[in-house]
Amino acid sequence: EIHREDIDTLPKLMGLLKAAPYRFILFCDDLSFDHDDTSYKSLKAALEGGVEGRPGNVIFYATSNRRHLLPRDMIENERSTAINPSEAVEEKVSLSDRFGLWLGFHKCSQDEYLDMING
Repeated sequence: EIHREDIDTLPKLMGLLKAAPYRFILFCDDLSFDHDDTSYKSLKAALEGGVEGRPGNVIFYATSNRRHLLPRDMIENERSTAINPSEAVEEKVSLSDRFGLWLGFHKCSQDEYLDMING
């Protein structure tokens, strides 16, 4: 398990794990970022793998209560100050695009839940 505060160590950690003969799951619980936090850029780079690519024996799992991981007002603020507003928003939203699978847990009644399970 890796804590959000340690995300900037991911590239070094992946470099060490790459040489190991095992497979690894790096897990981060309740991942999200605040207004002045720029460590999301380190996470994006680590998930992409940079020039060398992400090690084939390492995968990254994360849980979050947010769909886009960054506060909406942070995204809106970037839009208002950017030279090209749509590119600034895309950079912020693109972090969530790095994850291959999203599971949403939406509010529903017990009957709706049972219909989903039985369906």
